[in-house]
Amino acid sequence: MDLNFREEFTLVLKLNFRLKALAMNKNKAVIFFITFLMAVQISASGTLHWKSISMLNTSASLQKKKVLYFSADWCKWCRKLEKEVFADSEVSKFLNDNFQLYHADIDKEVFVEINNSFKSISELAKIFGVNSYPTIVFLDGENNSLGELQGYYDKENLLKALKFVKGIKPE
Repeated sequence: MDLNFREEFTLVLKLNFRLKALAMNKNKAVIFFITFLMAVQISASGTLHWKSISMLNTSASLQKKKVLYFSADWCKWCRKLEKEVFADSEVSKFLNDNFQLYHADIDKEVFVEINNSFKSISELAKIFGVNSYPTIVFLDGENNSLGELQGYYDKENLLKALKFVKGIKPE
């Protein structure tokens, strides 16, 4: 299960309280702690909470803008973006906190409902003008395109673009 920072913090506080309550019996505390770690997968910093592209029309919030990340298995720049930029804790926190994230792997056969019809990922890519990988498409809450970034962006430039789309003025 993926948890946001507030949920992780709450779980850690609950764990701390529980461990103090069990402090008299160290064996129970150790068993509880091990069970807790096995039952809850706390997301590490730098982890993005991607949803399947097939979930695009089922999003609950029209408030948050959306990020569609189009990639391909064979794309070396996609892997570089994922390993060096998306994995950065500052980038992942900004994306998770401010956008609904959707990943579209062009090599996968998935269909998405958009405008009352089903489209393959390659058809969806054409609709949004994707002609190279990686491409990040920004959508408003009603799935209208706000623009895209095609190609590799380093951390600094990606954060500038994300803040611009979010409506944060440059410093």
